Amino acid sequence: MVKNIWVQKQDLSALLNPTSDVSSTYTYLQATVRPQYRVTWNAKSTPEDLGVNNTKVGAAIELEQNKAKINFQIPGTLEYGISQNKDIKVLTVTGGFSPSRLDFLNDLLRNID
Repeated sequence: MVKNIWVQKQDLSALLNPTSDVSSTYTYLQATVRPQYRVTWNAKSTPEDLGVNNTKVGAAIELEQNKAKINFQIPGTLEYGISQNKDIKVLTVTGGFSPSRLDFLNDLLRNID
């Protein structure tokens, strides 16, 4: 994953010849970041044993105060932890549950009314 950090600045004309006819605002590439991450499965059971059919994990880079931050998209049925190991962000799946358990709870809540 790669993210370019673009910064908008003012006063370009101050950096150029006074007779230059340019806009005062300019954008430049401050940095290119390549944050590293790893996803590991550390659950005692396999996804099939847990009844979890969706184990797809996504990741996206967002900028926060001109610094890159990795945000993970994780199925709600997976239990996980996130840690930092040197320059690598590590997402460790520790367990999960079948989505059908949520259906059971929703049915139960509907019957309470």
